[in-house]
Amino acid sequence: TLDAAKAAQAAGYVIPPTQVKPSLVNRALEGYSGKITTAQNASARNVEVTNALAKAEIGAADLTPAGIAQVRATANQAYDDLAQVGSFQADNAFRAAIQKQSSSTAALKKDFPKLVNSEVEDLVTDLAGKKTFDAQATIEAIKRLRFDGSANRIAQDPGKKALGKAQMGIANELENLVDRNLQKAGSGELLTGYREARATLAKTYDIEKAINPATFNVDANKLAQIQRKSPNRLTGNLKT
Repeated sequence: TLDAAKAAQAAGYVIPPTQVKPSLVNRALEGYSGKITTAQNASARNVEVTNALAKAEIGAADLTPAGIAQVRATANQAYDDLAQVGSFQADNAFRAAIQKQSSSTAALKKDFPKLVNSEVEDLVTDLAGKKTFDAQATIEAIKRLRFDGSANRIAQDPGKKALGKAQMGIANELENLVDRNLQKAGSGELLTGYREARATLAKTYDIEKAINPATFNVDANKLAQIQRKSPNRLTGNLKT
């Protein structure tokens, strides 16, 4: 739409004239310069705009694996500060959410038990049965689950992919549990720092999913796919 094109221009994107205002004059100008050339030039410049927006959103010096790792290391400091809490109490919301991370239906377990992903089932069963979690161990578990889950969910092996999805989902539910515990304890400063760090870490994973590993450029189309799948997920520069 025209409004979307104008918003994109305001963010620094280059939009071919016919996409902003498809007038006879603009069509003629674009045709004269070459429509494909115009689009290619715009695309090349827009990659840099997308990269700049992504870097600014997470405070990264660059979008290489090392650059993103540095952002995560800084954000993880807020997680490390939670060690002083002592322990987190599991609740019914956590137990119900963890059970949903199992990808095995009752029918699959009964008729095709060999196809059940035992790694996922063992992880779900173990966590769903716990009443308390040591704070420091929980933070380390969240980091490990996200690290392993990020690698597993892009694997070709369906079993690893399912495990990765479950690991990321469980990490998210542990983070939700930490949030509820901090709220209940009235730990305002810790809660604020934790939520900010959690948001930053989530953004690094969204950016990582959209990055071309060969060029370290962010593909705006992949961010759009995330936005279409979860309309409320992206915020700030990533939504732009």
